[in-house]
Amino acid sequence: MGNGVCALEDIPERSVVGVNYSCSHDTAVGVVDPEGRLVHAVSLERLSRVKQDGRWPTQILGRIPWDRVAYVAVAESERYAEELSDQSAFCERELERPLYFDRSFPEEFARDLSTLSKPIVYVPHHLAHAASSFWASGYEDALCIVYDGGQSNEHWFGGVYSASRSAGVRPVDRFSAARYGNVAYVYAVVTAVLGFRPFKHEGKLTGLAAHGEVDPHVLDTLQSWVVEPRPTHHLIRWFDRFDGTLQPRLAVSPDERRRLRDLLGGASNADVAATLQHLTETHVHRIVQRALEARPETKKLCLAGGLFANVRLNQRLADLDIDRLFVCPAMADDGGAIGAAWQARFEREKITGSPIRHVFLGPRVTDDEEAYLRERAIAFGRPAELARIVAERLARGDIVALARDEAEFGPRALGNRSILASPQDASVNTRLNEKLSRTEFMPFAPIVREEDASEYFMISDVVRDAAKYMTVTVPCTEKAKADCPAVVHVDGTARPQLVSAETSPFLHRVLTEYAALTGVGTLVNTSFNIHEEPIVASADDALRSFFEAGLDFLVLDDCLVSRAENHAAEIFHARAMAARNAHKARARGAQLEEATFEIAALDERRQALESWIAHGKSSLLWRPFSALSDFERGVRGHADTLKRLTTRLFSR
Repeated sequence: MGNGVCALEDIPERSVVGVNYSCSHDTAVGVVDPEGRLVHAVSLERLSRVKQDGRWPTQILGRIPWDRVAYVAVAESERYAEELSDQSAFCERELERPLYFDRSFPEEFARDLSTLSKPIVYVPHHLAHAASSFWASGYEDALCIVYDGGQSNEHWFGGVYSASRSAGVRPVDRFSAARYGNVAYVYAVVTAVLGFRPFKHEGKLTGLAAHGEVDPHVLDTLQSWVVEPRPTHHLIRWFDRFDGTLQPRLAVSPDERRRLRDLLGGASNADVAATLQHLTETHVHRIVQRALEARPETKKLCLAGGLFANVRLNQRLADLDIDRLFVCPAMADDGGAIGAAWQARFEREKITGSPIRHVFLGPRVTDDEEAYLRERAIAFGRPAELARIVAERLARGDIVALARDEAEFGPRALGNRSILASPQDASVNTRLNEKLSRTEFMPFAPIVREEDASEYFMISDVVRDAAKYMTVTVPCTEKAKADCPAVVHVDGTARPQLVSAETSPFLHRVLTEYAALTGVGTLVNTSFNIHEEPIVASADDALRSFFEAGLDFLVLDDCLVSRAENHAAEIFHARAMAARNAHKARARGAQLEEATFEIAALDERRQALESWIAHGKSSLLWRPFSALSDFERGVRGHADTLKRLTTRLFSR
């Protein structure tokens, strides 16, 4: 699709390959060409079909022609390599770290990196985040704020960075758990306390927050957790090894969840979510405001890190004294892959990153859609006026899935892997939720042509860049509330995508045709995936999800598939369900295997820890607790905790 985008097999000579890999979540690969242009980017989850897959990206790296690669940039600290040669230092760092955030993976990390045949450049995790946002923005200079849940191997969870095209991206201040409270981690804790998946379902709390009110008691409790997070330490745990074929397991303790929920009192889940959102906005707004006040000449703000997936927070930050706001479209850890590649290219060669025009950077849906459909005996048409026909189907109430060209990079579906519906009847949300098995209180987002945006949404120049990628909410106009209620959230806001004729010509034509038919210039746009699956990438993914969800039409590149006209639709649906059940069975088997590794890992670590204590640290076992240093207390606390955990696991 222009802008230099290419398949992995066709990357230019002297490309830089960026990798985000942490052994836990959001593995991704990005490629930057010798001119600083981002030419390909994909998350492993899109290919493996494992949500937030954090394994080594063999599926991606195996397709790269390595003779065209200059070097590899890894979004991680070089400290790992140093620690591998100093196991005693690594052991002490492991002991200092609380168990809930445990990922001891240096051996796996080094082994996997050693398979690459090119020089490796390390770009610190949060610097890669900052670079991903700044270079993508195209701004001449900016202040970058990075904020996430923290790294399992570090005490940093973000920072402030100055950035310019002449000097690059440089750290100004870093957020350390030793000095600051981490509201992103508390957001994950509350996500778990309310029964959702931490580090995955925080967006559900953002949607739920609009249904509640701020509760003073909950606010006091959450503030105390930000200041002193120790009461929450044992709620969430990453277990510290896996066999290279399974996702590392994130565990939430039911007992701890109930205990923490009791501390929040009788407030409803909606009120807890509203209070958490209020606390988050206030906390981050204060940090960013101070950073801007220290640099009054800076009027452009770039954001990256998982916390800035919170679109309500981004709306609040847009009210600061700034001229432009840009949020990295891949704000979570997958964006580190592109940031590392850009930053390495600048640091080594002074090549500046080229701004992105779109995020259609992944694999194509298919090379020959007609041959693909014929091979599977699927009836289809190839209408000359496809955009008009899609608009007509939408106007009569049908639901249409799009799988065209290259896949988007990042968490948002922006028209190439989307499901479209009419926004004129709010009941369409119920239909979509039922078909896609989604949560009822989550709002659906609108798409609108750039030139029509101000009719429906209060979009200032400050947020226009962010709104191109659905990374900020804005207030809706009265026209939007009247004409397209399906995309207006209960608080009167929406998270729009501004569609350009230059970068999304087909989607722009559909909107134009729909407006001509109905007088309404917006559509519902939601991601093309079944609940808890990654967004579809390939034609196989699209076809299976289309029939499984029972949608009305599928646009596969330039072909149109009608469910009603495929007399074997029931067979396709049955095949899709069989594939899903097989996936669930594999997942259950994986959980059993993970439990085995969990037990072995915990017991192995307990034995190692007791051995470490016995050899030179035995006094920890008999000296009074009050006489121990903070580090020594942590060691003994780890030993006690591990003994209890392994005893409980072996007694199952």
